[in-house]
Amino acid sequence: PAIAGLSCDNPLATDVVDGSGTPLAFTGDIATGLLLTAPLAGNDGDPAGGGAPFSDDTALITLRCTLDSAIEFGATLVNTASVIWASSPTATGFFPPREDDATLITDTPTVEKLFTSISPGYGLTANRVHIGEVVDYELRIRLPEGTAGANRLEDTLDSGLALEFDTPATALTMTASAGVSSDAGSFGDIAANNVGFFTEGGSPGGDFRRFVVGPGEGTAGFGAITNTDNDNGTDEFITVSYRARVLNTPDNDKGRLLRNDANWSWQSVAGGRIDVSASASPLEVAEPELRVHKSFNPNSGDNATTPLVTLSVSHNAGGTTATAYDVTLADVLPEPMLIKDNLVTVSNCTRAPDTQGIIDGATFDIFEASWSEFRVDDRCTFEFEIEWAQTLNAGVVLQNCADLRWQSLADADQPVAPDPPQNSLGVERTGFTSGTGGSANDYAAQSCADFKVRDVGVRKVLISTDQAQTDGLPAPPETEPLTIGERATFEIVTLLPETNVLELAIRDIAPLTEVVWAIESAAITRIGSHLTLTGPTPGPDYQDVDNDGNFDGVTFDFGSNPIDHFPLDGMSDENDEIVVQVTGKVKDVPANSQQDLDANVAQAIYLPDGTGSSSLVTDDWGILLVEPTLQVTKSSTVTQVEAGQAIPYLIRIEHAPSSTVAASDVVLSDLFPPDVTYIPGTLQVGGICTIPPATLEDNALGVSATWDSIPLGGVCEIGFRVFTNITAVSGSRIENVADLF
Repeated sequence: PAIAGLSCDNPLATDVVDGSGTPLAFTGDIATGLLLTAPLAGNDGDPAGGGAPFSDDTALITLRCTLDSAIEFGATLVNTASVIWASSPTATGFFPPREDDATLITDTPTVEKLFTSISPGYGLTANRVHIGEVVDYELRIRLPEGTAGANRLEDTLDSGLALEFDTPATALTMTASAGVSSDAGSFGDIAANNVGFFTEGGSPGGDFRRFVVGPGEGTAGFGAITNTDNDNGTDEFITVSYRARVLNTPDNDKGRLLRNDANWSWQSVAGGRIDVSASASPLEVAEPELRVHKSFNPNSGDNATTPLVTLSVSHNAGGTTATAYDVTLADVLPEPMLIKDNLVTVSNCTRAPDTQGIIDGATFDIFEASWSEFRVDDRCTFEFEIEWAQTLNAGVVLQNCADLRWQSLADADQPVAPDPPQNSLGVERTGFTSGTGGSANDYAAQSCADFKVRDVGVRKVLISTDQAQTDGLPAPPETEPLTIGERATFEIVTLLPETNVLELAIRDIAPLTEVVWAIESAAITRIGSHLTLTGPTPGPDYQDVDNDGNFDGVTFDFGSNPIDHFPLDGMSDENDEIVVQVTGKVKDVPANSQQDLDANVAQAIYLPDGTGSSSLVTDDWGILLVEPTLQVTKSSTVTQVEAGQAIPYLIRIEHAPSSTVAASDVVLSDLFPPDVTYIPGTLQVGGICTIPPATLEDNALGVSATWDSIPLGGVCEIGFRVFTNITAVSGSRIENVADLF
């Protein structure tokens, strides 16, 4: 039977043959039926059940059919053949018909999407793009012969891409092969009038990310498409071309892959829509990553120091994939830094700067350099020395930062697309976060280095003490053993750097807690030959913090009068020192006891920057309190006596184990109790006495002895006798006590 969309020709005489190729005579046609005029031979049974190889028991009919030019894309055609036969030429009945069919599905469109070029085309590989570059896309819809209604195209760019065009009417360019037409008009008209643009994923990054040839979401802007070209050797296409910009969005980072999806669909006459889609090869975002490093050598000093500044720019950060453009280096020196002799040395440069220069200032300089491009593995180093526009302030920290910035597109290559772009983020990436794109503009690097102006230095040392007996006793480092009443003289050495020293004050603070120390005198004993006071030499200002009547602090305040420092010889020695001597002594108070440890502190106070926030440097010298500790023992060879019986006494004076220093002005006193009477002439030094007493006296009331000093290890025994008075009560206890002072 006839099939819509398929036209078949009547067979020729040579198209109806038996299995051996012998033509078979027939009458009729394909529409009304073909009648073989001669019977077929009987089945030869080879092969059993029928089938090839064929012989004269089989009729083979070849039909030549043509698809109509208006056949629908993707249509399904079912062609059915039937046969009837009789057992003899004269038979009046036929056997039931036998049928078989063949199914044909017509070809459908296919879609191919690719990028054809990138402008300016910086990428080191074909698919790499810089932020702000423009990509040319081409969409090719291959059309089979035939037709389809309500054709529609949708194209969605990945986030990070947006369409670029001069006007909406010129956003897309459409062409078609010969034989391809649309009932919606020419393809130029369709491109100009039937394209709609949509935001995808929010604004502004999603603006102009999707277009529909509709132009509405539910319309089909291509209308009915027909391809009448029947040359099977040549494919026919609709080609759609457009441009997209790589956006300056935060998520467009190095290595990100950007994809692009297109969907072509049409309405089937059987109902429903049929669609095909394609994606372009992904684009890889390429980004440069530059570094800058700054250093001072040395990184501390004073006005006599000329530190060397080293600035190194490099483009070898891990994973960097792109050339940087319009690179600028700026090093704004802090006051009062100047570039010495305006001389900058350039070295180790694989790419010399296009420009470099110094902006001279009265109190600071600016060094600048620029490159039109800086490629992967490029590097360059600058060096210059610093001199000072004015005198530095001691203790100040001068921070110096070098800033490096670059762009994703060269200024010379812009604009590569309409300006302003359709999507506001369709711009290059820079190093200024205040520009379009905000935080995405991270093409900046900074390196900071500090130069520390030398501090005022202070050192406290012990000069002398007035008691040699404490010298050499064990003590921690930088600690002096002193005993009660001992005087010591300390020296406070204040070293001034070759800079300004503002509001200088030198202070000595006596210990108040563990060791009670009283300041007796203080004076400036030396001012270095390179130092000149512009005001009067300050005298001592004594303080009594705890109001105990003793001075526990002294200050020499130089006030606001500057101290001139000349010459600047780059050395720190006695010519740069102010020396103060302070004398004090350990107070004889109960709070001072054996092995107490405290510190005598020296301070230098000054203003580093004149802002009112003082800096303080300190040093101290420890004081370890040492004391003599004597012990006295008194014994007798008798423990029980009668009236009139003599009692011998022996007194032993020596240092206790805890004693650490010689005892001075020692006095022994022994007053007799009323129950005994001294036997005159019996007082004498005993057999053991390494330090004989200076005086030894007796009388009826008691005995006494004195020593000017008893050194450590010294011992002395003294003996005498008394007799028991007759008035002593039997059984009473007689106590005789010796006192040591």
